[in-house]
Amino acid sequence: MRKCPGCRSTDVRSSAIPKGGDSWRDVILSRYRCRACRLQFFGIGRRTYRAGATVVGAIAIASVVLFLFSFFGSPDMERKGGRRSSADHISIG
Repeated sequence: MRKCPGCRSTDVRSSAIPKGGDSWRDVILSRYRCRACRLQFFGIGRRTYRAGATVVGAIAIASVVLFLFSFFGSPDMERKGGRRSSADHISIG
């Protein structure tokens, strides 16, 4: 539950972003307004948590893909001569 930093009331709502007032704070933080004392303040909102979870998920997926490629190798690596089996070194004759 969000509380007003001025009067500690829990009667808080989201506040609109003023026109032309876009800044880095509006990207990371959400604006709130206390209904009791009308104070406007910033807090971390759902949008920030959602963006953070998306970034962490993308990093996790990329890490798994890189691990699988390093462990199993690329499917077309053998055609290009990237890996050789032990049978390639045996000469008959």
